[in-house]
Amino acid sequence: MSYVDLFYPGNRKKREECIGYSGQIYCAMKNNFVSTNDLIEILRIKLGIHCATLTFDNNKTIKENATNLKDRIHEIQRHLDGELTKYKRQIEPHLYEKLINENLEISEKLKYVKSAATGLQLALRTLIVIRAIYLTANLLTISLISIAQIWVGAIVIGLFICGVDLLVSAIVGAMERENLENSAHELKLIVDEFVPASRNYSKTIHRLEFKLDEMEDK
Repeated sequence: MSYVDLFYPGNRKKREECIGYSGQIYCAMKNNFVSTNDLIEILRIKLGIHCATLTFDNNKTIKENATNLKDRIHEIQRHLDGELTKYKRQIEPHLYEKLINENLEISEKLKYVKSAATGLQLALRTLIVIRAIYLTANLLTISLISIAQIWVGAIVIGLFICGVDLLVSAIVGAMERENLENSAHELKLIVDEFVPASRNYSKTIHRLEFKLDEMEDK
């Protein structure tokens, strides 16, 4: 046991909490990379839009990986914004608003498609696909921005991927009890927001795949 732990016995527990929270963020982030690659594949198959796939870099910090993921999601959204603008010119305003309404299920939107002229139905279906993908891509953006911008404890997120031993040594040498407690608190806030958002993001992408396949069968 270090002298720091002798003087501040609660530090060890807080340090373990920081490591545990960082681990949860790390795992959720890796899963988000996989899910985003699934979304990129949907873009390619359904809309012919090509984006480079993502690779989680174990040599970079969680913050750097979060920034990379956020930038790729914004790239996806820029592609989709261009497509939405294109279809907005082709579709009557009241119908366009119905099809981009996020409160309407895809099954409800398809009713409007079926009542439209045959020559317009493909464009309407494509618009539904674009909007569904856009909303899915938007799910993680706020959480990713919070991680990319925060510098919690200046050490905890920045060094986690470099190894637990280095993290522990850095905390022991550079952080007093108050900072350690603040870091644990801030990390918990991130975990409470980001981990559920990540699960929802992954589930939504899988549901989206199913719904889009189902839509093609109708």
